[in-house]
Formats: sequence, structure tokens, C-alpha cells
Amino acid sequence: MNFFSFLFSNRIFSSFLYIFLLPSSSHFDAFGRQSVIATSKSGSNHNKMYRTQLLEQPTSIRGGTAANGGSKGVYLYNRFGKVGEVGEYTLDGPYDSEDAIKKFKSTFRTKFGNKWDDVCNDRDSFVKQTKRYVRYQF
Repeated sequence: MNFFSFLFSNRIFSSFLYIFLLPSSSHFDAFGRQSVIATSKSGSNHNKMYRTQLLEQPTSIRGGTAANGGSKGVYLYNRFGKVGEVGEYTLDGPYDSEDAIKKFKSTFRTKFGNKWDDVCNDRDSFVKQTKRYVRYQF
């Protein structure tokens, strides 16, 4: 078990990783749900959630961040599963900030069916897509 697996399995990671912020104060955090109610006995019901975030590991607890050049790296964190259950997660990285942002935007586009650049500036521009997660909170 590596260090991050230990942190996530014990739910203490929030002490070591912070939501990644750009100097412009943009945050990279999206949460969505997908609910499908079967209309026949052969259909299946889905009540799923998906969260994707960029998390930053500062160089020190006192706050070196990517905005001021003091980051050890940026991680792409995804959590998914059935609503009401712990679910599963992935933690990829560390990446430099540019690569992490590209991966976050790609994940968002795949799971939510919208472009992050459009939605993060104007939340009302989010368009619900068939078989994709619906924006629950950003």
C-alpha cells in the first residue's frame, strides 16, 4: 500500500492535499449524478455518482502552492459508485499543472458531455447529455 492509498483508505487525505487553484481562483472540482429508472422488468436501474477533482500537494503544510511555485505536484482524483455508498476512487499523478488541467478537462468532457471551459464560467450553459452524468454541483 502506497502513501496515498493509505490516506484515502483512512479518509485523512484532506490534511495533505488541497483543491487545486489557479492564480485566477478557478477551481477544478465537479460532481454529478446519473439516475435511470427502468421502464420494463428487463431494464436496469442506475443511481450513480461521479466526482472529479484536481488536488495539489503543497511543499509544506504552511502553504507552498502551484500559484506561488511551491507545489510537489497536482493529482487527478476521481470517485465514483452508487449513491449512498463509499464507492471507488482513482488517484493519478503527480502531474505538472498544465498536464493535470488537460486530463481534468478530458475526464469532464467524457463523463459529463460538456466542455469545462464553457461550464466553469457560466454554470447555466451546462446541457444535459444522454447517458452522461448530470451536473449536481461544481
